[in-house]
Amino acid sequence: MSQGPQAVVDLSSLKANAAILLGSLSVGCRPIWVIKDDAYGLGACRVASALGKGRDSWYAVAYIEEAVALRKHGVEGHILVLQPPAREDASIYWEEDLAATVWGLEDLETLMSGSEKSPDRRLALHVEVDTGMNRGGVAREGLEPLVEEITRRRIFHLDGLYSHLADGRDKAFCSLQRERFHDCVSCLRKRGWVPERLHLGSSAAVLLGEAYHYTMVRPGLALYGAWPFDVPHAPSLRPVLSLVSRLLKVRSVGPGESVGYERAFRTDRDMRLAVVSIGYAHGLSRTYSEQGHALVRGRRVPCLGLTCMDMLLLDVSRVEGAMAEDEVVLLGRQGEDEITIREVSAWMGCSPYEVLCRFGGLCVKRFAES
Repeated sequence: MSQGPQAVVDLSSLKANAAILLGSLSVGCRPIWVIKDDAYGLGACRVASALGKGRDSWYAVAYIEEAVALRKHGVEGHILVLQPPAREDASIYWEEDLAATVWGLEDLETLMSGSEKSPDRRLALHVEVDTGMNRGGVAREGLEPLVEEITRRRIFHLDGLYSHLADGRDKAFCSLQRERFHDCVSCLRKRGWVPERLHLGSSAAVLLGEAYHYTMVRPGLALYGAWPFDVPHAPSLRPVLSLVSRLLKVRSVGPGESVGYERAFRTDRDMRLAVVSIGYAHGLSRTYSEQGHALVRGRRVPCLGLTCMDMLLLDVSRVEGAMAEDEVVLLGRQGEDEITIREVSAWMGCSPYEVLCRFGGLCVKRFAES
């Protein structure tokens, strides 16, 4: 084991979740696996390899640098870049055969500036239309002029139309967004413009049912083992990320002592305290220890004091034989107990998305097959 904490990525669980998601989609609907931001910190190249790097696969990334890294890793499938293009990167879309997201006419001009080196290639475009997120995408009134310009220029291919759900838990607003998206699709079809790929939602769309599936969905969080919200009878997913470290030292402390920075915890009895090699430099919030727990020798133990930059204190008074070098699990299973991503996100006051990105992005990663 590494001296510091490790983010353990279970690729078998990842593949099991992919199979569950595939089985949850309507007939004819395919996934675009969202592996943006280094697969939420879990390692995009390894995740893509586990899912299959073939030409029929679809992946979505946020930045063009991520797409280039996947191509260098041997990923031959379709890669959709979710953010609009920058002029200095325009030629890369053509050279690497990437699908570009466009929000407006200015994006077409940007992409055209990079087409000179690839005169015989048509570039696949996915138009994002805003249906209520009010973040990115072309406004409804700008959709037809944009698509008309795409179809007028022979170097472009209108491959997809998509939007994004603002809150999968708000069924009424999801329905409104779906109606707006359906109106956009119908409008384009009346003009004879039929994008082959239509996608409205991410993991939430899987749960909302076939009406939200269209021809593609973009699973992200669910692929990594958690649904974005609780739904009765949702398929059970397997956690992909575990966070493990080790005990550095166990010491006995009497009553009336202060513990850690700002003397934030005071002992009221004889206690055995353990120091763990992990801290806010690895993604924990500084106040994590106010509610957080860890697993030591299969027992759930509370955190104490304030989280330090690279150390955390635990109360191991009731863990018989706890000693330096013992494994500590802060996310995942040990023995018969498990600390879930929902628990950790509640203790840290953040979303499961943030938990994955923080731990996966800041800790040394170790890949495993369970």
